[in-house]
Amino acid sequence: MSRSAGSCGKVASGSRWGRLRMVGEEAQGAAPVVGGLDRLLLDAKLSVPQPRPGSVSRADVIEAARAGRCRVVGVTASAGYGKSTLLAQWARAEDRRVVWVSLDRFDDDPAVLLSVLATAYARVSPTEADLLADMRSPGVSPLGRAARRLASVLRTSPVPFVLMLDDLHELRASACHDVLSVVISGIPRGSQLVATSRSEQPHIPRLRTSADAIELGAGDLALDAAGAEQIFAAADVQVSPDLIAGVTARTEGRPAGLYLAAAIARESPGQAVAVSGDDRYVADYLYRESLSQLPANTQAFLRRTAVLDQLNAPLCDALLGGAGGQQQLRTIEAPSSFLIPPLRSRDLEVGSSIAARPGGGAVCPIQ
Repeated sequence: MSRSAGSCGKVASGSRWGRLRMVGEEAQGAAPVVGGLDRLLLDAKLSVPQPRPGSVSRADVIEAARAGRCRVVGVTASAGYGKSTLLAQWARAEDRRVVWVSLDRFDDDPAVLLSVLATAYARVSPTEADLLADMRSPGVSPLGRAARRLASVLRTSPVPFVLMLDDLHELRASACHDVLSVVISGIPRGSQLVATSRSEQPHIPRLRTSADAIELGAGDLALDAAGAEQIFAAADVQVSPDLIAGVTARTEGRPAGLYLAAAIARESPGQAVAVSGDDRYVADYLYRESLSQLPANTQAFLRRTAVLDQLNAPLCDALLGGAGGQQQLRTIEAPSSFLIPPLRSRDLEVGSSIAARPGGGAVCPIQ
């Protein structure tokens, strides 16, 4: 179950985020924005998404994290583990105020980040209508005053709340994480910040030392055979318990892998279904959600070392006939690209059976 530690530059007004920031200003009484697209984008960004139909309830994981006394919950796993789904289910089960932000690459700027956080909080706290204006006042630096102002508002909130940040890995600038650390300091007891990410969350190590963070990883998010059975039932695919167990093991309980397996089985009734990189659905998903987001040299490194089941720097260097394996492994580990460091070492293992070499692994006959 969960592990508890001890118990960025100016944005042009014509850019997408330049327009969204203007929308936030309009919400606070500034000049109106022409057209409705900006408002729709902002609403989508700050609204809790609808959970996908047929998704497996994660109520047990959510309740355990809610019941803990830690102010921060970090949900960290690679693509396909249902992090956003869990967060959406949590938001809809909350009786506290929910402040939701879906982060993207346009937020990777401390001033923009503060603006969107302030706008999101003001939406659920009418008494803070001037908060965004305070963030944007002339001469106010993100770390110098704005972040502390937002932290102060959060600290004095009259009601408990949950600040939910989806896709934290989109924030790569260190200044953004410095801002976020200040904001976290303002989360009062009884309230929580919950963030999902594909890579390590920079604020977590410090919070571990104060026993103020709950960490949820792939092991907490992986589905068991009962969850897999629900997914196949929702897809109207009949399977035996033994086959369910086989598919669950093959996908390592990764929800996306199970949804793909159910889709493959639905389109190929009565045929053996190989949940592997040979299948178009699986290959497309892995490429779009993982490989395509990595630098070209890292993609080449992964292709050339694909013959290995376990990667370490000396082995990779020997295979490739050069140096630099250690740095590449660190680059790969950061976005959690279907590779897992065993325990706390820096060696990496291929983390998901569905990401294994084409043609490898078991074939599960779905009847």
